[in-house]
Amino acid sequence: MNPEVPGIVRKVLPRLYEDALLLAVDKPAGVPSGANLQHAHGGLAELLTSVRGGREKLFVVNRLGTNESGVLILAKNEPAARAIRARMRAGAIAQEFVAVVTGRLKGRHFRIDPSHGSSRGRGKPPRPVVRKEGRAAGTSGPRRASEQFGRRAAPGTQVHVLRTEGESALVRCLTTAASTHALLAQLRSAGMFVVGDERPGRYQRRTAPVPLHLHLARIELDAPPQRGRLVLKSPIPRAWNAALAGSMDVEHALRAALAKRLVLFADPMTDAFRLICGAREGLDGIVAEKFGDVVILQVRSDHPQTASSARAAARWYGETLGPRAVVVKSFVKGGGLAQRPPAGPSVSGPAPPPPDQTAIVENGIRFLIRTDKGSAVGLFLDQRENRRRVRELAEGRRVLNLFAYTCGFSVSAALGRAESTTSVDLSPAHLQWGRENFALNRIEPRAHEFFAEDSPDFIKRARRQNRRYGMIILDPPTFAHARRGRRTFSVLADLAELVSRVADVLDPGGILMVSTNHRGMSKRDLQARVKEGARGRRFEVIASPRLPVDFAADPGHAKTLFARFA
Repeated sequence: MNPEVPGIVRKVLPRLYEDALLLAVDKPAGVPSGANLQHAHGGLAELLTSVRGGREKLFVVNRLGTNESGVLILAKNEPAARAIRARMRAGAIAQEFVAVVTGRLKGRHFRIDPSHGSSRGRGKPPRPVVRKEGRAAGTSGPRRASEQFGRRAAPGTQVHVLRTEGESALVRCLTTAASTHALLAQLRSAGMFVVGDERPGRYQRRTAPVPLHLHLARIELDAPPQRGRLVLKSPIPRAWNAALAGSMDVEHALRAALAKRLVLFADPMTDAFRLICGAREGLDGIVAEKFGDVVILQVRSDHPQTASSARAAARWYGETLGPRAVVVKSFVKGGGLAQRPPAGPSVSGPAPPPPDQTAIVENGIRFLIRTDKGSAVGLFLDQRENRRRVRELAEGRRVLNLFAYTCGFSVSAALGRAESTTSVDLSPAHLQWGRENFALNRIEPRAHEFFAEDSPDFIKRARRQNRRYGMIILDPPTFAHARRGRRTFSVLADLAELVSRVADVLDPGGILMVSTNHRGMSKRDLQARVKEGARGRRFEVIASPRLPVDFAADPGHAKTLFARFA
């Protein structure tokens, strides 16, 4: 395991408590708890098991939802987890949540009856019973929620308003609700909605989801007699004060995104991956990627407030990951490099600026990355699993890599014992970069060819020369201009025709990999175009890999299928 991983874990997932039976961490929003959840890439239970060396399986005790934050308790054996869950279901354990809400407040202090909000959307809920608390109830004032711990709390949910800003309020909820689902339903029944809570039966389409502002700040458990009761606490996220004030806390999004990727840090065979996917993970206008010991921020210069957000992100990554440098690249809408960098330095970090070129490792393969200028760094990270699959399938095949860029697929095929590789790209500079990648991996060059020409032109010549291939990699750009004439290529309009031409030089039993990152094309659309391009030739889809975990938040990236043609 990377020796830096434990330090990163401590920063991203602070440990609140640990003994022989329990582990409690401060869970960020945006990460599933894990353990038996139907989640493609697992959750925190699986991540922590992995980064701790797989020594023990962890069982989630209080199943906080993906978008909820705060105290997450994990048991180190199943009986301990079952025992605590049973007490929670029985309402014997009070929990203190803090939430940002909108809607009607029933006063500064009130209680919601536990029978409300339990219908789970079936039928019309009863009118909520909300009881005000205070001096009129015969007390000297409402008890602080912390004073309720150590004794069995009153059933239901006691709400205390801590602060109001405009139409929003920060509230503390002392509750015996068995789940956060039940707590959210109780609050809805009383006319309050937690910010980010999707209301049942109401479809809301957003480019980026609003984080759920619900945080488990305190929970108290029975402990062995010599220790009395075990109190676990998590501070209120700083981002919520910013949200009440109408601003944004960049660190909140960065921490949640990094927590999902901890398993990648634990992999000694890969040190390059995406750190955050911009708006899809709550940070509009900024994408961050790690390449070895350098972090590159791609910043939309025409997007509001990105300059200040980029500075905050650069500072946070510098402190949390300790890279050699953080490089900021500024772009305008459409992907072009901006003429001016955002306000502030374009490179930050405790060490001198990085060299123009650095080497990274991906699944054990080394690639050259350029951090100096331009938008091209030399590797599209969303294709990581596809490169691994090509390496697995390439043995003994003649491999043709069209639109080869810096020849990442060709290098993968060569290391997978391909009989030969042919790399075709319009840019001689990119092909030279590819040759350097071959040399970096000590691959004998004699069986590998490079052609600087338009891919459709190469296919025509290959047909005339009766060249045949056992595997063809087809990862075209969304839109491109040919070198000569006014011809253009559009993946939406021209992919089926390109597949048809490529299939003419593919051996029987050969494998075609087709991939696109066009956001307007789904996997179903992609398969339909391959079928159209096959023109009656039979093929079987043998794989349709999902995106790597670092791109899972943004499904608009590479859609891919591997097809074996008859």
